[in-house]
Parts: sequence; C-alpha cells; structure tokens
Amino acid sequence: NRSETNRLAYREAEKDVKNAVKDAKDLWAKQLAMDTMRYAHDPIKSWKAMRTLERGLTHHHTQCRTIRMTMADGKKAMTDEENAQVFATHFDKLFNNKSPLPCDPTALD
Repeated sequence: NRSETNRLAYREAEKDVKNAVKDAKDLWAKQLAMDTMRYAHDPIKSWKAMRTLERGLTHHHTQCRTIRMTMADGKKAMTDEENAQVFATHFDKLFNNKSPLPCDPTALD
C-alpha cells in the first residue's frame, strides 16, 4: 500500500542522509589532518589545525557553567534556590539601602 511505500522510501532516504553526513565528517577530519602536514612550514597554523581536529566536531560549543555563589556562612550554594537567596540578599541590600549617600549631595545639583 501507499503508506508502506512511503515509509520504506523515508527509511532509505534517512539512511542516505546518515551516510552523507558521516562521509562529510570523515572528509572534514581528513582535510584537517592534511592541513597539519601541509602547514609544516608554519607551526602556528599546523598546531591550530591539530587542536581543532583534537577537539572534534563540537569544538565550537561551550559547556554551560553553573556559577555557585558564596553564602553568608562561607559555603558555596549547592542548589538554585540557595543561589537565588544569595542574589536576593545582595540586591535587597543594594536597592533598599537606608544609609546616607557616600558622596556629598550638593555635588549632584
């Protein structure tokens, strides 16, 4: 029937795309490996190509870093809630400051 034919055609096309992507990745790696040899007279370019090859296809992605704030007791915050509490305390003191201005008010006129 028609849907079975479509499913088989889709599977075949999916397999072709996977193979094409694999071939493109292999070609990319091969070209970078050749670049390291081609740049024998220029060690900077050669090392750059080697480092790119070493990092692989995901070298342009960066890992998300979770910043853990230091709490009032000196420990690092371990949860997002503790992090939020540190920020809340900081911004509460910053924006609700009751102390006088640290400068001469007449300078603001």
